Amino acid sequence: MTEQPAALIDGFRHCYTTDVRFRDLDAFGHVNNAVILTYAEAGRVDYLAHVVHDGQLRDLTMLSVILAEITVTFRSPIYFGERVVVATRVVRMGRSSMHMEARITADDREAALARNVLVHYDHTTRHSTPLPDDARARIAAFEDIALQG
Repeated sequence: MTEQPAALIDGFRHCYTTDVRFRDLDAFGHVNNAVILTYAEAGRVDYLAHVVHDGQLRDLTMLSVILAEITVTFRSPIYFGERVVVATRVVRMGRSSMHMEARITADDREAALARNVLVHYDHTTRHSTPLPDDARARIAAFEDIALQG
């Protein structure tokens, strides 16, 4: 579910919200670390659908990106019944890649910070390709960042 705030949330202009599901929990009763990656993924996909495709993501081939790198800093456990907000932004765009951050909060406390690199990819040739100009322009306008080159 996409929830667009009226104002910036600590520099993030896009938020995705979800509730903790029972299946997200591990034996210790908190959200498993691997599920945090799934929350970050959901935020990335929702961001791209909203910003690049006007919320009209009809199939996943429209994304044409692959995850090249991800790091997560865990700050606080997340528990069943908490509301999770994934605030996502693009912090840098290269010729064929973009660097993103996701601030994951649970009931208004920071639970994790994920940083990732997405690469625009042609699955037929199995090579990276330049980010489309229209996608770059949409992201730059949404984030209010200058395009390089």
